[in-house]
Amino acid sequence: MHEAPNGGDVLVFALAATERHTFHLASEALHSVRRYFTELDDLWRKWQLIHPLLRFELDTPNWVGRSVNHHEIRVDPRPVTEILMGRALYGDRQHVWLRELIQNAVDATAMRSKSSEAGYTPAIHVERRSEYVVVIRDNGIGMTYQQVVNQLSVLGRSGWRSSAEAQQPADIPAFFGRFGIGFASVFSAAAAVNIRTRTSGSRPVDGVLVQFTAPDRPFYTDFTTCDIGTEITVTLTVPLKASQFKAALQDLFAYVPDFLHASPAPGIPSSLATFSAVRQHGSKLAGWDSLSRAGRAQLGAHEVGFKVELLYDPRPHRRKSGRHAEKPDFNAIGFTSLTLSSDGVRISERKGLRPSKNGDSARYYATSYDLNLSGLYLTIDFARDHAPVLASRNELRATEELQDEIEQLLVKELVHLVPDLVRAAVANARRPEDRRRALVQALIDVFRAKAPLRWDTTFHHIPELERACAQAYLANCPVLVESANGSVHHLPLSEVDPRVCSIVVAKGLTETPVFPAFVRAEQIDQWLVGMHSGEIALLEHAWPHDVSLKTVYSASQLTENFQAVLPESRTGSLWRLLRSDYALSESTAFGPSLSLPLPRQRGARSVTRVQGIERRRAETSTTERPRVFLNSAHPVIRALEEYVGRSDRESSVDGTVTEILDNLCEQVIDETRITMKRSRWRMIQETLARLTGGDFTHLAVEDL
Repeated sequence: MHEAPNGGDVLVFALAATERHTFHLASEALHSVRRYFTELDDLWRKWQLIHPLLRFELDTPNWVGRSVNHHEIRVDPRPVTEILMGRALYGDRQHVWLRELIQNAVDATAMRSKSSEAGYTPAIHVERRSEYVVVIRDNGIGMTYQQVVNQLSVLGRSGWRSSAEAQQPADIPAFFGRFGIGFASVFSAAAAVNIRTRTSGSRPVDGVLVQFTAPDRPFYTDFTTCDIGTEITVTLTVPLKASQFKAALQDLFAYVPDFLHASPAPGIPSSLATFSAVRQHGSKLAGWDSLSRAGRAQLGAHEVGFKVELLYDPRPHRRKSGRHAEKPDFNAIGFTSLTLSSDGVRISERKGLRPSKNGDSARYYATSYDLNLSGLYLTIDFARDHAPVLASRNELRATEELQDEIEQLLVKELVHLVPDLVRAAVANARRPEDRRRALVQALIDVFRAKAPLRWDTTFHHIPELERACAQAYLANCPVLVESANGSVHHLPLSEVDPRVCSIVVAKGLTETPVFPAFVRAEQIDQWLVGMHSGEIALLEHAWPHDVSLKTVYSASQLTENFQAVLPESRTGSLWRLLRSDYALSESTAFGPSLSLPLPRQRGARSVTRVQGIERRRAETSTTERPRVFLNSAHPVIRALEEYVGRSDRESSVDGTVTEILDNLCEQVIDETRITMKRSRWRMIQETLARLTGGDFTHLAVEDL
């Protein structure tokens, strides 16, 4: 080994080798030596010492005409720094450099606070001095000249962190680097960066001035007079308006320490307790209010702070129905959202309750990821030194286990919020009927975000939430009880007498003409009324009595025993002439109408429309369920019955009446096109008037 002629600090290893194998081994050994001295160089930097400059080369003087050479991969600094400060790492997040510099300032004040310096009060000032100049000033730990010289020349290496931590007790948290990867992001927006810094205990004149223009160009240092801490002045390449400055801080931070002051002030909360993922949407809430619950929890190996916010209508009993209902703009704010932060720094905020997995930012759709909830907004705040985030700090390093634990935490806290939701919803409701509507609507708003396509007795698919809602309904909701004698009562579910009242009927069914006939046929004295499927599901799960509760939620249930509810009339002559899928009845369920279609009954023996054309009703038994019943007391049926009776059952008369009945059934009752119905009905009216001598012009097709 010898020094290279005129090589300065270059040492040359001269090998006697004359063949490839020995040369390969020597090259590997040289690579190991270089790595060793690189690590030694890091140690010198850590202890703030100026390292010796040494380089090593390999030579083979005895190998004449050697063609084989050794090379090592090197990294071009320009594309690397572009990656560290651009979209490849941070995505489309705007003004990330501002977040990184403010985080560095917070770290610096935290490190100085841990030094037990008497009388120290941390302070950070972030000021937009002009459209092109932003200044971040802290009174934190600062940097020495050795740290500046040895560390700022290596992007991604955090000499500030490593050297500072080496002098701190072991129980001090390991903060992210003072000038590590994050510092490179400033060059995505800066034309120039000036740093003034001084450590605690040094003289004012021992401050260090650092001037940057670009990461791939030289930077300059000098001594200056400055206060303890660090001041970074960023000169921007494009103007930053005051509104953009405030919006950037609001996007980057959920909350900031109370000793951080920004100018102009962005109005950011100073703690998780005062942060709200809901209130920031303002006018989009349509006057709805929110409940919240906050605390600390353990998610796997991570201790987190959390806040659950629940959006609710303070007057749900007064809300209009349909598209005119006053509801928040959920398309803008999301039916649910998950905000993730690390000591107040936003990691991400996304619609839905599933954290994006390792940077997967799929589009949001209201799916099972929302747990079938609405108006629910969850914020989880990780401790900075243990946050499971990606390098960009824009996404969580999510796992299935972490997602499950977030769901369990959410369910647990929601169970505690249900009683508060009920109390808030009924606070403005005075009458029992208003209390009932307010309570049920409030629970529906939150826990049945998407109504089931088919009837489902499950109120919510998560048993704990369903149980909590049922208990709140049982304890607070006055149920509606109607009686066959016409009386209506509201009383607690626990006071309902199950010997008299053990059936619940959907409100829409109680208003149909078939329902009174159903009540008489089943000999029902009292029944509960559910305003919709949601309340019926609550009633089923809250039912406190030993007697089982029967639910009637579809029209087909009212006519299961159609022979009792709509007894078929087989007197006179007209019933024989009807097609087999039609029948006559004297039930009062018709009211003034001519026809009453029977809902389809699964498993029942029913005559289809095609079969009805092929046979007459006289060829079927009473157990065969017709599609449609006709009112035997209707003027049209009575007139035809009288006409057939006067004719002494002549075959020609039977044929004429059969044709009229078939046309009435096929072209009017079964016809769906209203124009065609009206046209055919006018023709049948004329025929009826000519045959029977009656006047049917007062009967509109809509009344049939």
